[in-house]
Amino acid sequence: RSWVTVTSASSDALDNNIWLKEPNNDINYPDGNVGIGTNSPDTILETSFSQVGEGQGILINNLSNQNGDFSSLYFGHHTYGHKAGIGFKKTNDYGRGELVFAINNNAANQSVSFSSNEVMRIDSSGNVGIGTSSPGAKLDISATSSPGGVLRLSNTSHGILPLDTAGRIEFYN
Repeated sequence: RSWVTVTSASSDALDNNIWLKEPNNDINYPDGNVGIGTNSPDTILETSFSQVGEGQGILINNLSNQNGDFSSLYFGHHTYGHKAGIGFKKTNDYGRGELVFAINNNAANQSVSFSSNEVMRIDSSGNVGIGTSSPGAKLDISATSSPGGVLRLSNTSHGILPLDTAGRIEFYN
């Protein structure tokens, strides 16, 4: 059993039909918090459930069955578009694919693009690529130019790695 609860500063919010259906079929709720599985949501959107193990959560499902399609979660601030995203890219049959992270640091009012703003990828075999869209190892870091080095490991005391006087080991290409 699950339910949807709407809370609002207005006591007659539900009577005033505050859920708005736009001409393009978008549905908007302009006031208060929305809860799924709770009758007292603390944030704009809160989902709550009680189940041991796997099986519950939020599903973002793209019903298209084409390789290269994304199911995505975007992050933005103010009116500057969505500037970061995490997307699952379908690359094979049975919905198999890769998890892609993208960040757009452009100062313009431009949203993130997974094809041009990718910063990290976890492929279907579990390989992690930073700066590469096709990691060839469990951790594959690629950089064309990085003034601070490609990889930095920091340690406040000298351990088993040969560290410099600042407690770091750096690798450069």
